[in-house]
Amino acid sequence: MQSTLHYLEKLVAFPTVSRDSNLALAGGVNAILSPEQTISLSKWGLMAPDGRCKTFDARANGFVRSEGCGVVVLKRLADALADGDTVWAVIRGSAVNQDGHSTAMTAPNGLAQQEVVRRALANARVAPQEISYIEAHGTGTSLGDPIEVESLAAVLGAPGPDAPPIALASVKTNLGHLEAAAGLAVSMGGTRLGLAVEPENQPALALYRALGFRRHLDLDPVDVWTWIDEAGVEHEERDRCSYWSQPCAGRGVG
Repeated sequence: MQSTLHYLEKLVAFPTVSRDSNLALAGGVNAILSPEQTISLSKWGLMAPDGRCKTFDARANGFVRSEGCGVVVLKRLADALADGDTVWAVIRGSAVNQDGHSTAMTAPNGLAQQEVVRRALANARVAPQEISYIEAHGTGTSLGDPIEVESLAAVLGAPGPDAPPIALASVKTNLGHLEAAAGLAVSMGGTRLGLAVEPENQPALALYRALGFRRHLDLDPVDVWTWIDEAGVEHEERDRCSYWSQPCAGRGVG
């Protein structure tokens, strides 16, 4: 789904001379209609027994399946302003890649993750140190979450001495994993990014208590990350944000 958003963004932002596309809709839906997949995922030990997605937390013990749908509307900024639309966020650039070789279906390739984030930043012409908030994939697993944070830390590094700390969150702690529509959920997290730049709309990382994997990181996340419910970053300091998604051993989108 998020790769669809990536390509639709290119279609609208870089149209042919005839302006064939002035508006694009990117939508997704997930409905759980039978129990078989839930049973299989439970047998694999991938689902949280308590039904709570605790992304980046010491208590993280699996993801939570969920149902939902949503649609985002893409227009050129100039057209949206001319039409009097409410502009929640501006997409400066995006990137997509394939995860490549990984040790298991549920183990993402950290180097591939780093590559797609770097490409997205380059396409957006945004320096890593300008990013102040990341809407992460964050499924709430003890394997995938540390790899994701380590990959982001490797690309973004520590903020400068006068820069605000980077805030990190995942909408899956609020909605669960929408699976077929998970890219849209992260894109709705992208919508949440648009809301998050307003001081009164700073979304918390739900269920978070204590970081669960500091020992796995080359960079101490205390120096790199903070959390939305503790950040208190002012509006002007959170105007460049990023979101990204990584399916199981599949495509990465930033």
